[in-house]
Amino acid sequence: MTRHQLQVVFSRPIDDWSGQGQTLRVFLNLVAPHLPYEVALVDTLHPSNGLVLYWDMQDYCRMVGRASQTSIVWIGGMQPPDFWPGEPLPERLAPLKDAAMGVASGNGLAMQLEVLLGREVLPIAHCIDLETFKPNGSRGKDIVAVSNNVNNTNGWHYGVDRLKATDLPIRYIGWHHDGLAEKVPHGQMPEIYRNAAVFVRVSRHEGGCLSRCEALACGVPQVGSLAGEAESQINGNGVLLSQADCDDPKMLRWAIESVAEAAGDVWEEMSKRSRLIAVSRYHPRQVVQGWQKIFKKMKRL
Repeated sequence: MTRHQLQVVFSRPIDDWSGQGQTLRVFLNLVAPHLPYEVALVDTLHPSNGLVLYWDMQDYCRMVGRASQTSIVWIGGMQPPDFWPGEPLPERLAPLKDAAMGVASGNGLAMQLEVLLGREVLPIAHCIDLETFKPNGSRGKDIVAVSNNVNNTNGWHYGVDRLKATDLPIRYIGWHHDGLAEKVPHGQMPEIYRNAAVFVRVSRHEGGCLSRCEALACGVPQVGSLAGEAESQINGNGVLLSQADCDDPKMLRWAIESVAEAAGDVWEEMSKRSRLIAVSRYHPRQVVQGWQKIFKKMKRL
């Protein structure tokens, strides 16, 4: 099989504090080896006749003058104030309209971006290392809230403000420089999830939400808001709340406690359902097939 060149452009270090860095690490380790490409990770665009995959849309927007018709832009968890569906396109995102192809983390974000950009955006699921992120067969005790979008301070504050109003002992994990959360290396996250009785994340918009995908893989039941991808990730494995219910501390507290303190057999069924959702959507094999379809489509453009 002929292997063509694929440049993956990412200008920042692949560190433990950025969801984009974490997803890129998994892509390079579990997805790229199964693609018909010689993959080169670069921090800036180099002359090439091959495909170019920008892992950070901001890199693409900065380098758009040098981009080619072979450019694919990965769009991760864009959150407020990055955009609101129905509002004018922010000037800094305008270059995305001219990319050969846009790829977004999840169906919900892809559909919203299609409306915003007036062009096709293809969905792709996060790839999760299901051997690392897996259940341990028992219920933890923690209520865990996690954010891995280091740039989404406003969205993080929105959720934290509502969760704090419940007066529950919630463990906040995040990579924001605001003193609101523990800064935990990504390698320790599987144990964090396995020590949880419930994963909770409330927001007004969600893309693929890497932390929720990882928690699902670890079999953690969920509480979330009726927003974006969460609508398909919480189905028989927790409680999905309306925005109005998220704004009501009593209702939000009830939802969290009803999952965390559910009867043993009920909690176990929710846990199994969470793991099943993760395996059916985020298995490397499924994600590789998704990327293969995207690259095939690129060749037909």
